[in-house]
Amino acid sequence: MSEKVMKSGDVIPFPLQHGGEKIDVLVRVDDKERGYYFNLVFVEKRDWPKEKKDLLRRAFEGFARIEEPIQPYPVKLRFHLDSADDKSDVHVERVRAERSSAYVTHYPDGWNTTSDIWRANAIHGAVLEPGLYRVRIENLSPCPDFDFETLFQFERNNRQY
Repeated sequence: MSEKVMKSGDVIPFPLQHGGEKIDVLVRVDDKERGYYFNLVFVEKRDWPKEKKDLLRRAFEGFARIEEPIQPYPVKLRFHLDSADDKSDVHVERVRAERSSAYVTHYPDGWNTTSDIWRANAIHGAVLEPGLYRVRIENLSPCPDFDFETLFQFERNNRQY
């Protein structure tokens, strides 16, 4: 398990090429006002050739262009979330093998034409009591075509409604 405690907005590398890759981290939930997301992020570089961008978008959305048939989701993850202190009693165990309906495209440097594009699919989302939680994720399906950066992101829902 990582010694670092992640807070909202933190990311760590989570490669998926080989299968069997694991993450074991602590996360801190600071408030119960909003839900928290545990996301898988695909990082797209703006200067990539169109074919490489299409590969990432097919993995993320299921299709690269509207006229293309939807492709099956190549990612399969085992997710565990457990309380790590005595403030709550949470235990979640699930396998995520399909695209989440909770996803977001994010431009870390705004609309700057040279910045990366982060395409995040939710692995899990929940409203949690403040405290520490242990998150373990295992990649159950190798994705050898993923020659792009993939990340695990822990994030509080800060969307304005």
